[in-house]
Amino acid sequence: MEYNVAVAAMQQGQQIEGYYVIDNIQMKTSVSGSAYVSAKVSDASGSVDAKLWNYNGGLAETDSGKVVKLRGEVAEFKGNPQFNIQRIRLANERDEYNLKELVPSAPMHEESAVQEIKQLITTMQDDDYRGICEEMLRRHLAQFRTIPAAKSVHHAFLNGLLMHPLNMLRTADYLAGLYAEVIDRDLLLAGTLLHDFGKLREFTCSELGLVSDYSAEGKLLGH
Repeated sequence: MEYNVAVAAMQQGQQIEGYYVIDNIQMKTSVSGSAYVSAKVSDASGSVDAKLWNYNGGLAETDSGKVVKLRGEVAEFKGNPQFNIQRIRLANERDEYNLKELVPSAPMHEESAVQEIKQLITTMQDDDYRGICEEMLRRHLAQFRTIPAAKSVHHAFLNGLLMHPLNMLRTADYLAGLYAEVIDRDLLLAGTLLHDFGKLREFTCSELGLVSDYSAEGKLLGH
């Protein structure tokens, strides 16, 4: 038995146990009349089709997108890998797993990114712009540093809303130095940092931290 094998590294014949995300759960009936579950099993590396044969309860279609602990074997169906689930249960608060191994996240060190943003803010000469940026981070940092920057288009992964403005801040800082005679650096940095802060209220997120939908404010007003 192998444990927590990355989906992208799974090979036919492997017996695997570990924590994964189950999605696209569908309750079906085979030609012989027995119930089975068709789903996707995924982690941060990818996803694989999965089947739970002779299903007798314990899952629901509404469990799609949740973390599960499962055991099974990697097989093949029509030339493609298929994970045949033998045992499965929903993860609970006593289980220990790393969420960033299960869902996509920004390829960066979260705390280093936060410190770089804070350092750039301290270089602002304008007290008002600097004060606004510091206060917005103080109020919203916990959410700002974790949620995605989009539902599907760009930076739609954990820490996406941290990664996107940081990359733009680096670019803004460079351009402000290149065109110092025409650019108000403090205003440019403040606008760059704050331009997507409305996304903190635009999205609703799943228990995995990914954007699942738009809030009423997000649909009616936007970020």
